[in-house]
Amino acid sequence: MRRRWIPLHPVLLLVIAQIAWLALLGLWIEWFVSKESLIEIARNGLGFLPVPRSVDVSTFVLGIVFLGALLIGISLFFISLSRQLNITRTYDNFIASVTHELKSPLASIQLHLETLRIRALSATRRREFVDLMSKDANRLGGLIDAILSLSVLEQKRVAPVSQVYEADDLFRSLLRESKEQFRLPDEAFTVHGALSGECFADRSALKIVLNNIIDNAMKYNCRALKLSVSLGERPGNRLGIDLSDNGIGIGLHDRKKIFRKFYRAYDPDSPNMKGTGLGLYWAREIVRRHGGRITAASRGAGFGSTFSIELPRRVPRRGE
Repeated sequence: MRRRWIPLHPVLLLVIAQIAWLALLGLWIEWFVSKESLIEIARNGLGFLPVPRSVDVSTFVLGIVFLGALLIGISLFFISLSRQLNITRTYDNFIASVTHELKSPLASIQLHLETLRIRALSATRRREFVDLMSKDANRLGGLIDAILSLSVLEQKRVAPVSQVYEADDLFRSLLRESKEQFRLPDEAFTVHGALSGECFADRSALKIVLNNIIDNAMKYNCRALKLSVSLGERPGNRLGIDLSDNGIGIGLHDRKKIFRKFYRAYDPDSPNMKGTGLGLYWAREIVRRHGGRITAASRGAGFGSTFSIELPRRVPRRGE
């Protein structure tokens, strides 16, 4: 039977490469020292030096430089390999997540269709089934749109469709639309403060940002959502929008990664989250293309999260 070759772990390969490099360095130093000893014997015994000392020293230095360059090359290779393995692992997780997300609503639609086909249901019951199938179809469409939009964002083929808006009116209307879309009661959604001045914005893109943050707050929450939005000014002629929730919070380790593509925070005490890990990545890219930035803060597990968006205020031209 043919034996299967099992690839070595990259860390083990790195250790082996470093040992080989140290061994090579030791052999080089030993060779040089032994050669120097022979030169000293020749000088003392024969009264002359066959090879000038300067040549030997330069040869030794060049050898050390070459071995140092070899070490740097090995390190860069393994850094690149580690990044590539992380990317591969991330894409594998993404494919698994997307597969599950696609199969779940599809299976629901198929089940309802099969029930409608083989059973005689009342008109009320049929309407309920149609509503559920429509909801699952919208979920599928949203997932497909997110994947397609990811490609567009990364290739930067579409520039933001920016217009001039009164900042306070814009964000209050976007927040009101999000509240209605997610069917949040008045006591669960409060807005404080105000924005002044104008801004350049792609309205539909910023709506995606707010929707993704609110959707994230709803997913990572074990109780009734309470979302507090604060509008205000930031140094440097910038606008600030803070969205604070009462969710499970963000650990320090996850806080550094949640805006990465496909990344999803894992907590064994958290409910089973659905999603692809694209929402916050998408939000960050849109805010960046508006010349702003988005950050996340949390006091830790159980203390909720705050997502802060900063955007530049439009500076009026002369004569306006």
